Amino acid sequence: VAHYNRERVSGVGATVDKAAVKKNLACLTPEQERQHDYFKDGPYISTEEAVAIYTAT
Repeated sequence: VAHYNRERVSGVGATVDKAAVKKNLACLTPEQERQHDYFKDGPYISTEEAVAIYTAT
């Protein structure tokens, strides 16, 4: 939805529906919080675990 709206605005100069903007913001906010928590808490697995997972697949 966000990509479609960006294309419309840049290509045609159309306006963006406010409902679409709110919906996109509602999707982005939890992802942003998840990323902040990851940076705050650090990696959830150790380096050794990551190597073991990577080499096992």
